[in-house]
Amino acid sequence: MKQIAMILITIMIVAIAAGKPTVYVSEMQTTDDNDISIENVCDLIFKDEVTAAVAQESILSIDFDQTGRYLAFAQLDRLIVWDIHSNQVHFQLPLFGGNSVAFGSQSELAVAAFGLYIWPNVAEQNDWFEVSYEQRAGAPSIQSIKALSYDPETNEFVTLEGRDYALARWSISDQRLSFEDHEGPELFSEALPVLLNDEGSLAAAIQLHRNGVGVIDTRTGNVIGVNTALDTFSSAMRLLTFINVEGEPSLVLSVQDRSGAAQSTIYVLNLAGEIIQGIDYDFGTIWWLGATDRTNEILALWNVSDERLYFFGDDFASPLCSIDAGHSVTSLTFSPDGTMLATGSEDGTVRLWGIPADG
Repeated sequence: MKQIAMILITIMIVAIAAGKPTVYVSEMQTTDDNDISIENVCDLIFKDEVTAAVAQESILSIDFDQTGRYLAFAQLDRLIVWDIHSNQVHFQLPLFGGNSVAFGSQSELAVAAFGLYIWPNVAEQNDWFEVSYEQRAGAPSIQSIKALSYDPETNEFVTLEGRDYALARWSISDQRLSFEDHEGPELFSEALPVLLNDEGSLAAAIQLHRNGVGVIDTRTGNVIGVNTALDTFSSAMRLLTFINVEGEPSLVLSVQDRSGAAQSTIYVLNLAGEIIQGIDYDFGTIWWLGATDRTNEILALWNVSDERLYFFGDDFASPLCSIDAGHSVTSLTFSPDGTMLATGSEDGTVRLWGIPADG
C-alpha cells in the first residue's frame, strides 16, 4: 500500500515541479538566547516570506519543529516543509484534504489529510508511514480529523476525528494505535468545533445541541469540566487556545451574539469549566484565531474585523499591543525557543517574524 502511495505521490511531484514554491529571502538572524520577555513580543521584526506559487490557497495549519530549523505548513492540496537555515523548500508533497500539521519532540512530523501520515524524522523525506484504525465493523474513520497535536510525555500524536467523534492516540515508536475511545467521548458527540492543547493532553469542544463547553483529559478520555452557562445556541462561539493563567491551564474562547451586535467577549475558563475572566471588546464582527508561546503565557490573537494581530498576557483587560501582519492570517504559531512567530495567510503566503531577546 505504501509503495502504491509513494508512486502516486512521485507522479504528483513531477506534475507540480514547475510550480515549486518561491522563497523570498532576506537576512536571517538567529540567537541562542531564550530569555524572551512578554514585552519583546511587541517588537516583532519581519524576516522572510514564503509563497506557494501554484495553489494560492489558505494556509490551514503551521508548526515549527523542536530545533527551529523546519517549518511545516498545510494547504488543502499539499504539504510544504521549509528549511529555515538554508532558506529553501526542504520538500513538498501533494496531500489532498490536508488540514493539520504537528511536530514531535525529535522532529517527527504528523500530517492529517485523508488519513494520518507520520515522518519519524522530517529530515528524511521518503521515510514515512500511514496509520489507521483496525479494519472492523463500526470502526471510526480517520479521514475527517479535526484536531491534531503531540504529547511529549507519552511520545504520541493525538487526534480528534470529526465524523465519528473519536479520540485516538498514535504511538510513533510502535507505528500503531495506542489508545482509542471508539464510541467517541460523550462530551464530543455532535460537537462541531474541537480543540487540542499544544501538549495533546487536553481537548475542548463546543456542544451545539447541549448548550455546553467542556474539557477532557485525552490520556484517559475522562471529562474534566463542563460549562453550561455560556449560550452556544444564540452565540457565535470560537475556541481559541489553551493558556496558563497563574500557572494553571485555562481555555480561551470568543463569543459574539448572532444578532450582529458589535460587541464581542473573550472568556477564560478554568479546567472545571468555571469562568475566571470575561472581557468585552467593541471589535465588531470578529473571527479570532489564537496561538501561545512556548510558556503558554503569551497569547497572539488575529482579529478579522480590523485585520490586526493582538498580543495578550494573562490579563485580558487590554492587549499589550497590536501590529499589522501584512496579510490576512489564517494560522499562526510560535517557535519552540520563543524567538520567532510564523503567520500563514489565505493567499498562500507564510511570514516569519523575529522576536528580539532581552539585552
